[in-house]
Amino acid sequence: MQTIDRVNRYKEELKNNKERRFNIWAFLFSSFYFWYLGMFGHFLVFALLPAILALPLNLVIEEMGWAFWVGFLISHIIAGLIADKNYTKYRKNFITYYEKADPLKEVEYFAISLKRLVICTLLSGGVYAIYWGFKNWDKYQKTTNDAVNPYFRAWFINFTAFGLFSRINYSTKTFKWHNWFGAAVLLIFLADRILTQLLIKDEIPADWTLATAIILLVFMFVYPFCLVPAQISINRHATEVLHKPLEKRFYPWEIVILLLGIALNYSNWFVGETTPEEILTEEQAHKMGASVGFIYRHTKGFADVCQKEGYVFKQYPADFNALYAEDIKALTLAMNEKGYSMEDVENALITPQIENEMQQSIYAELDQLRKIWILSAIAEEQNQPAENMVWKEEYNAKMTMRDACEIFDIGGIELLKGSEQKFFLKDNAL
Repeated sequence: MQTIDRVNRYKEELKNNKERRFNIWAFLFSSFYFWYLGMFGHFLVFALLPAILALPLNLVIEEMGWAFWVGFLISHIIAGLIADKNYTKYRKNFITYYEKADPLKEVEYFAISLKRLVICTLLSGGVYAIYWGFKNWDKYQKTTNDAVNPYFRAWFINFTAFGLFSRINYSTKTFKWHNWFGAAVLLIFLADRILTQLLIKDEIPADWTLATAIILLVFMFVYPFCLVPAQISINRHATEVLHKPLEKRFYPWEIVILLLGIALNYSNWFVGETTPEEILTEEQAHKMGASVGFIYRHTKGFADVCQKEGYVFKQYPADFNALYAEDIKALTLAMNEKGYSMEDVENALITPQIENEMQQSIYAELDQLRKIWILSAIAEEQNQPAENMVWKEEYNAKMTMRDACEIFDIGGIELLKGSEQKFFLKDNAL
């Protein structure tokens, strides 16, 4: 909807405006309701409000999850209470600011040389396009008084380029189909982001890695030239119609954005990229993962399972770290030499699915130990060999999992010393 059409619609709505004390739709949808109305400032506030309220609420409500949901409910109630009053104010302000909007006015856009546009965009890795987009959107907004936010549209220039190119096309009428280059800007940006992420995540087949890198390089050089048709139209209009020279001087913020883009995209050339000193072989990677998983299982895994059963470990993790202190130190040093840290590998290795499977395995192991301890106690009472005892379901009542956790906390390290896993870290040394 055009700005002037919104102005006329708001005028009609305000004639018979009735503010409700509580807007049920705002209560139900909160930030999305304000997005629907075009109140983007309110949208941002109410999108963040539940998280903001959760912080002080967490001082009273221990569980952060519950604190967030209470904040979520409060923010929705506030939205319902203020929606109608604020929407009335928003419409009045909109009419005041944009009543004289004229999107058909002739605009003097940001006329610069093609070399300046291409070289600055290439040097900054595309960041300069944000400044270029801002200058053009800002000139359009100030000339037409249209309801566009130059800062917002410039920040998302790859998504708003088509709209900008269409407006340039309408004002200059020099290159009828150049607005489709705005669509090319978006397509190149999206393709570049997707391929880059696939490359980072190592999801590109090895045979295609070089080809992908070449494609990304082509994208980098083609991107600035997608802006050129619009700039040609701007420059022709400025020189032939408006009889204005091209901008020669560089603006302070233009220089800042250019330097920022260079710093972000080419800092590795000057600082140097930190890479592991040695690429791990498949066997080394397997051993490293197994070692980190073993440590995690015994220092955190058992403790987490037992905490769910109502018992907090006091001794076992410390006993484990003391028993394997030298092995853990050697493993950490070896990993650091290859560019890895214990935390990084742990975060990458212990996914929610792996953690869930590990906890199920630990629970089964503790339950098996519990049954062995119960049978041993009964065998001792009946003065019979433990191996002759047969498990019965009624024995479950003799020891809870919490009791088993407490016993394991005290004596678990002796069980580990006597098991085949005693030398696990030495066997998996890098």
